[in-house]
Amino acid sequence: MANSIPIGTLPRSVPELDYQRDVRVDRQDRYSIRVERNALDVWPARLTEAVGEARIWVVTDETVWAELGDRFSAAERADRLVGGVLTLPCGELSKSLSTWQRIISWFAENGVGRRDVVVAFGGSMVSDTAGFAAACYMRGIPYANVPTSLLAQVDGAVGGKVAVNLPEGKNLVGDFHHPVFVLCDPTTLCSLPDAEISNGLAEVIKSFAISADGQFGELEHLLPLCRGRDVAALTWIVRTAIDQKMNLVDPDPYEADLRRALNFGHTVGHALETSKSYSSIRHGEAVGIGMATATRLGLSRGITDAVGAQRILGAIAAAGLDDRVSVQLAPEVVRNTELIAKIRGGNLRYVVPRTLGAVEYLEDVDPDELATAATGTALVARGPA
Repeated sequence: MANSIPIGTLPRSVPELDYQRDVRVDRQDRYSIRVERNALDVWPARLTEAVGEARIWVVTDETVWAELGDRFSAAERADRLVGGVLTLPCGELSKSLSTWQRIISWFAENGVGRRDVVVAFGGSMVSDTAGFAAACYMRGIPYANVPTSLLAQVDGAVGGKVAVNLPEGKNLVGDFHHPVFVLCDPTTLCSLPDAEISNGLAEVIKSFAISADGQFGELEHLLPLCRGRDVAALTWIVRTAIDQKMNLVDPDPYEADLRRALNFGHTVGHALETSKSYSSIRHGEAVGIGMATATRLGLSRGITDAVGAQRILGAIAAAGLDDRVSVQLAPEVVRNTELIAKIRGGNLRYVVPRTLGAVEYLEDVDPDELATAATGTALVARGPA
């Protein structure tokens, strides 16, 4: 080649300079998820049993700390283990790059070390944002989740996905960083407002609707008890929903296959949250509307059986959730799904139920069809595809 750089003459004993080595890193993350009533009163013992003795740094939010901070701090040995507590403003708006940077700066200012453990004590915003900060600080330090909302206990605190939002879309900056331990205390759910119970029940309905374990009828029976803060009902719901989610996550923990049943309701749900600027709709509320939209899509195409659809839509209503986007907001939601599609390489996969426990994936949903399903207007069945 005319422009090649001469490399000189090497002794015959020296191998060729050009080099390639294929590297394979087998990553294996293991952790325990414990659901235990009144576990908050013994959290230092449970955490030490799981990960050993460590200095603890707590990230929480203002509401959780005001309501449960005294109980958290009163646990035996808490005062000897906890190095500091950082409280964040509440709500999805705190799930941002600025909050993430604030947490990392707090770690650095306090000399948080690689063998320390961050405890994310709160809802999904806290576990997502603190978990992502733990993933990035010093190239990754351990963190444990002590979730206090129903949404976090059944979904946000388990599975290892951590992220923050951008104005352009939800969870666009993040990582897979699994916790070293998750401790769920269903008694912490008893003080949640009604809207937060409904918020979490959306993710519960999703898990039960896509799982082939035949337990959707139990969920229908327990929904009123959960809304009434029955601790036994909430405990069973939390442990069952966790099992259902992890059974689906375990074979593909890093989402190599993007055709995931767990995304049921989330395509439209995430677009709706972006349309609302993360400030006037909860994640579960958006997912409830997303599930109803996907169910109506399935009905219109003859994919979803009518009985299964009615039960899914009935559960959404029984949980106290809305099931449709307003006509005025629908165009913006559709535009945001198109932005998500662009980020994901040009197409979206809508998870549509065939029946309870079985789903299909649609990639050819046009904007008008989506708007019709989202608003629930002029829905006409096409017949089997």
